Amino acid sequence: DDLKKEEQEESTQLIWVIKDGTGKELKKLISSPSKGINRISWNLRMETTSPLNPNKPKPGRYESSDDGHLVMPGKYTVEIYLLKNGVIEKIISETSFLVKGLNNQIKNNNENITLTNFKNEVAELNRSISGSERLMNEYKEKMEFIKLALTSYPNTDLKLLAELRNIKLALHDCEVLFYGDGIKASKEFETPPSFNNRLGNVTYQLYESTAGVTTTQKENINIVREEYQLFRSKLDLIIAQLKTIEQTLDSSNIPYIKGKDEKWKQH
Repeated sequence: DDLKKEEQEESTQLIWVIKDGTGKELKKLISSPSKGINRISWNLRMETTSPLNPNKPKPGRYESSDDGHLVMPGKYTVEIYLLKNGVIEKIISETSFLVKGLNNQIKNNNENITLTNFKNEVAELNRSISGSERLMNEYKEKMEFIKLALTSYPNTDLKLLAELRNIKLALHDCEVLFYGDGIKASKEFETPPSFNNRLGNVTYQLYESTAGVTTTQKENINIVREEYQLFRSKLDLIIAQLKTIEQTLDSSNIPYIKGKDEKWKQH
């Protein structure tokens, strides 16, 4: 029992919770506790809205880290929790501190609010779009498993391969909407930016900036929102079609396919 407890023991962690002046959580930082004074640095950025990655790579020499936008000057608080083996304990209550801006910009409070709201809008769009990209790629991988099941497993309906081919072509159209037309671009044709590229450009412009919002940025985000809805409607249809084929395959008692839910063994 003692050996089992020792093997299952988790490392103790400090969780630093940062909130804005309204009490909204913006960031959680994690560190390992040590004797004496414990310090941690915050880069004054909100949490990223990119898909979760427990093994997030460090940025390269010419890359920016996957972080959220810079916060605006103002009052913030930090509180600290101790986490050990699933038990959480608050060890430092909310403590206020100020984030001060450099005196190189002239902006009123309304402009700061507008910029903050716009950054939050862009971050939420990134959460939706980057998550949909991950979902699209997962179903693209799943489609290959379904094709393998149809072509190699007994008692499956080979006629479904034609339907699967049409779904694959539809998925390619989704990729063009998301990434742009790579075939045209490779032949030196001018191609319009995809909605994902537009979002990336606006995100890049806002990453190191605390200046105001431009008209071009607003127009780009409106285009992003409109084109993303078209992309998502096409992707949802593809997902529904693949699920229908998958349900048909269940009647053939095929082996486990990545992404099945907990009911797969009932078929």
